[in-house]
Amino acid sequence: MVNSQELFDILLAKCKKYGVKCFIDIHSPESNNSGHNYGLWYGKSFEANDGKNVEVTTDVWIETLAWCAGHYKGDDTLIGFDLKNEPHSKYGGAPIDAIWDDSDAPNNWKKAAQDCADAVLEKNPNALIIIEGVEGFEGHGAWWGGNLRGVAKYPVMPKSGTSQIVYSPHDYGPKVSDQSWFHKDFTEETLLDDYWRDTWAYLVEKDMYPLLIGEWGGLLDGGDNEKWLGLIRDYMIKNHINHTFWCLNDDSGDTGGLWKGVQFGTTQGADGKIVGKTTIDWDQVKYDTYYYPAIWKTSKTKKFIGLDHQVALGKDGISLNDFYANYAASEGSNLDGGKTSSGNPISSEDPKTTTTSTVTTTTSSVTTTSTTSQGVSNRVYGDTNLDGEVELSDAILIMQDLANPDKYGQSGSDPLHITSQGLDNGDVDGQKGVTSNDALTIQKKLLGFYDKLPIA
Repeated sequence: MVNSQELFDILLAKCKKYGVKCFIDIHSPESNNSGHNYGLWYGKSFEANDGKNVEVTTDVWIETLAWCAGHYKGDDTLIGFDLKNEPHSKYGGAPIDAIWDDSDAPNNWKKAAQDCADAVLEKNPNALIIIEGVEGFEGHGAWWGGNLRGVAKYPVMPKSGTSQIVYSPHDYGPKVSDQSWFHKDFTEETLLDDYWRDTWAYLVEKDMYPLLIGEWGGLLDGGDNEKWLGLIRDYMIKNHINHTFWCLNDDSGDTGGLWKGVQFGTTQGADGKIVGKTTIDWDQVKYDTYYYPAIWKTSKTKKFIGLDHQVALGKDGISLNDFYANYAASEGSNLDGGKTSSGNPISSEDPKTTTTSTVTTTTSSVTTTSTTSQGVSNRVYGDTNLDGEVELSDAILIMQDLANPDKYGQSGSDPLHITSQGLDNGDVDGQKGVTSNDALTIQKKLLGFYDKLPIA
């Protein structure tokens, strides 16, 4: 027998083996399969191992997540923390609505999330802090946890800055709960006008903060619910929005899962030993039509691209290193419309020889990577890897240095660490010193927002 943490560690090790990255979601302040109906992060209690009753206060909630951040700091399989699932109204038994403003009220989700972010980042400055919205903001309603209107007015601002903050709405179609924006022949544009844009899509369109659609999915009805599934799928692909699908298991009553059922049994191996056997009945239509197109994969060979640098994503996937070394230049990915890593057709000339290194950018809404070459000393603003060009790889090298300075900083152990010349070249945002904003400035220059670097 194992306890809950030991079981969690077994699952985490399995994820590591297959190149899967994960984050923790606090679904409820108590152990309760229906605990998500309760809209706050505090106010429930549980029985501890010593038999004593423990009330979950805001302080207990923060201390628990901070402990977890410190305990798993050295394991890059666990990359972040979704601080609370779907903060919402008094529905479900909470004594008061979760709100989003600039007050010190105990039910102010913005303040609680900010305080919790500070505590987690103090333990692990590289962790992602995933923050859902609330249900209502200044008279505007939304899905539970889906309303991020408050970010524009009252953004979460940890002491260390916003580089680790990821906002995460949940969004669903009419089969979960009918809404006014479905009461027409809705399209992507009507959904944007009626709900998406003001509630969460503005964060992407205005390039304000990284966004993760923390839940989307639903039942197949041959009608409006499937229409909505296709529209949000295509919008996420076109805008490079990260997402997590709800859900895998079949017993979610209002959404169903990616499998229709699962059977557990045993079988006898060739050596005579009895081993476990699990048979999963996949919902192939849901998978093929709605989920599979939105998974990051190579354009032609359809290899699933993982987020780990070295470990391939399962038996049919590849690692980040493998993608950028062997696929990015030849076929690109589905999220890039089949473009190569340079955005241009491949040159017929032999490419110059470089040594490559990759890094996941966890503070951006798109996972990218850096290709670095040391030894070239061109004074080109934005050229952090000193290859004579200004490309996405230069922005990512800055993020690589900031995320792991012991390995990729000026005195880093990796032979591809950034140099002092590279740092000088990368200081382009008009402020002294290289920060994540310099990486963002380089990316905006490549997208045409700026004519030249550095900016004033």
